[in-house]
Amino acid sequence: MKSIISFSLVLATAGTALSADILSVEVGYGFVGTSSSGIYAASPDTSFVSVLNSGTTTFTGLLSLTGISGFGSFGHMVVNDFGNVTLAPGQSWVLFGGPEASNFGGFNKCQTWINGDSNSGQDPTGPADSGMLFSAVGTLGANNLSYSIYDHEIHSGTSATSPFGVTLDNYILQGGDPFGRDTFDTFEEGQAHAFFDITGDRRATPLACPVPEANPPMIMLGFGILATVANKVRRSTASK
Repeated sequence: MKSIISFSLVLATAGTALSADILSVEVGYGFVGTSSSGIYAASPDTSFVSVLNSGTTTFTGLLSLTGISGFGSFGHMVVNDFGNVTLAPGQSWVLFGGPEASNFGGFNKCQTWINGDSNSGQDPTGPADSGMLFSAVGTLGANNLSYSIYDHEIHSGTSATSPFGVTLDNYILQGGDPFGRDTFDTFEEGQAHAFFDITGDRRATPLACPVPEANPPMIMLGFGILATVANKVRRSTASK
């Protein structure tokens, strides 16, 4: 019996140690007011990442939400909300995806967009966006922490069908469309929130953007024209 009790105490101690370093993250759309940094104010609503220190140790470091947009109904912007923070247990920090995240044509895009064209770079038959990037870098308790994740990698676990007929549970931060189209407030704010815990390192994985192909037919046509000209020159020279 004594050995069983001792083993149970070891498990309890290990469980306490494992749960000491935790940042609990909530990702959603519909936040009003101002981000913790004061950099962005919702106009009237926007996406957010809320980071709560739910452990028993302190986080010290940089929290950030970043992204380069395409061009939407609100134009183009570079989102960069951040804070060099110290979060004691129970303290939190909120990052915003700009003033109105769904109206900038998507973020960290693969598709080419045109400045001034609010429909460009949003072709549903083209490659999807990687979305905004959230990162937490610093120390959590006695351990170094380097964590990052893109919007396309954040899943709520509850799918919904957008006004464009796309069923998904990610891309929350840009309003719920993989291509950056504006899904409008009812859908954006109705998306299920995503919740996850940070207890260690993670590296974000961007979507692979297709590499534009050279145009072989045009290249061959060019070579063909050059060859034809060269042959004519040779024949002309030979006849003299």
